[in-house]
Amino acid sequence: MQGLGLLYLKQHEYAQAAETLRKALTGYQKILSNTWRTHDTESMLGAALAAQKKYSDAEELLLSGYQGMLERQDTLPASERGALERAGKSIVQLYQDWGKLEQAARWRTRLGAAKPSVSP
Repeated sequence: MQGLGLLYLKQHEYAQAAETLRKALTGYQKILSNTWRTHDTESMLGAALAAQKKYSDAEELLLSGYQGMLERQDTLPASERGALERAGKSIVQLYQDWGKLEQAARWRTRLGAAKPSVSP
């Protein structure tokens, strides 16, 4: 269900994405309550809500999802490493769309500083 929710997000079908991701999150919370996937789903649900301008509801989910994935980043499969970056970008987008530009700038800085340096 999480994959279907992500597909709806990419297609800008936010209400359908939110409904699907809410069901996925409920399932993950029952079975896999404290895994990176649960927090990734939380973040995606927050992004779907933010796109619907439900900023207050979205903020809690986005922050919790990002923090949960950050704490479990060592367990993220290589194929899913982009999930943490996607979650961070969703937080920046939330604050930008919400008109909280200082918070968006702080998150942009935080995310920029978190990227590993690349050696030539």
